[in-house]
Amino acid sequence: MHDIEQTISQILVRHFGVEEDQITPAASFRADMSADSLDLLDLTLAIEDAFGIEIEERVAEEIHTVGDLIDFVRSQRVGLQAA
Repeated sequence: MHDIEQTISQILVRHFGVEEDQITPAASFRADMSADSLDLLDLTLAIEDAFGIEIEERVAEEIHTVGDLIDFVRSQRVGLQAA
């Protein structure tokens, strides 16, 4: 598992109390992890802190699955490395 995936997985285990084997790219925060709006806000803040990025509200609203989150963080990390 890559660093980004591992870090996200650790955050999800800590925030949602799910087992690591439940965390797949297709896993939905709401349907599979029973996340509500406050949970998703907390997750957003934790991801921002862990990766040193900012997730705009309109972007956060489009992140529904673990795969969406991984792809977004990767895209931001690539942008930071290029800067």
